[in-house]
Amino acid sequence: MNLPGIFSSHNSWMGWASDMNQHEWVAGCLAYYAEAGMDPEPGWQEAHYPIPKCLGGTETVWLTWEHHQVQGLLQSEEYGRSCFYSGEVKVFLNNNLERRDLWDLYWKWSGENGRKNGRKTGGENVKKMHEHPNTRVPQRENGRKTGRDTVKKMHEHPNTKRTQRENGRKSSKLVNSQRWQCLVTGFVTNPGGLSSYQKARGIDTSLRERIE
Repeated sequence: MNLPGIFSSHNSWMGWASDMNQHEWVAGCLAYYAEAGMDPEPGWQEAHYPIPKCLGGTETVWLTWEHHQVQGLLQSEEYGRSCFYSGEVKVFLNNNLERRDLWDLYWKWSGENGRKNGRKTGGENVKKMHEHPNTRVPQRENGRKTGRDTVKKMHEHPNTKRTQRENGRKSSKLVNSQRWQCLVTGFVTNPGGLSSYQKARGIDTSLRERIE
């Protein structure tokens, strides 16, 4: 499954993602959307950023379903606790089995492993935040710089931009063509739509199966 290569012309964006923090990732995604003229549409998701919802975060940004899954993994790594819906991320990763680096983040922060690692790193993160209260400011600045650099590269390589846009359309079409069924109610729709449906009804988003 080839997804938008927003950080290179070789569709290696997920390899880059595993080396980023969530601020750099989100800045790059937003810069890509702006340059490609992409606006939120059905299937996109509202991501809590920079602070996760589980920690009281209220600020949000709109990301494509695929990009939101990566952002959740990177946010978990930053805050030392699970900040994603395991069922959705697992659906995403099952279509990208070769990405062992992202799978490692998933297993690190999902389920019981996430709770154990969260208890271990939570105190360390709080201590760091008190010792370095301005850490988030340079993180945001670095994220903005990454976004600007991405836009510059797109202008320097117009063919890359066209390829990225085409890959983005193919990816969106492929994901939205998938049909998933809720194992509780039998409701059938695409991955993003089913997630919204299950969350609105308090149904565990892992209770689903792909039917086509």
